[in-house]
Amino acid sequence: MALVFPIMRCLGDAMRLFIYIAIVFVNFVFSPVMEAKTLYIIGHKGSFNSKQTSSDFADYYLLKIKSNVHGQMIIPINLPINHPMRQEFSTVIFNRSPLALSEYWDRMSFRGIRPPVIQKSEKAVMLFVSRVKGAIGYVSIKPKESSKIEILGEISQ
Repeated sequence: MALVFPIMRCLGDAMRLFIYIAIVFVNFVFSPVMEAKTLYIIGHKGSFNSKQTSSDFADYYLLKIKSNVHGQMIIPINLPINHPMRQEFSTVIFNRSPLALSEYWDRMSFRGIRPPVIQKSEKAVMLFVSRVKGAIGYVSIKPKESSKIEILGEISQ
């Protein structure tokens, strides 16, 4: 790399521009293709209707809907506020950042309503959802077929 810069000084402007374009082109062609991220919204099997919308998920997480059709309490699970999946979930479902939603939860706490439970990892979210009826969460890893977890929705980015 040290030899490139002295050589570049000796070349004309047109040649430097050509080399720059060639480097950018090679980086573009050989860079890894970005895969579309998929966000899986999961729930404890049998706790939710099969047809869910983004609006339903928002209502569950804002605790506007507190129980399911069976009368079970809905328990939304969040990842930590700085987790990339939480950032994506908040942006897609609420069209707001987790920080903006924390203001909502500050207001709700004055009414005695606590925010969703936080789990430290996606694996912990899947484990919690598999063990607790009425639990709902989101992960980037597609869960394996299970008698205790079902995918309620998929959101591709």
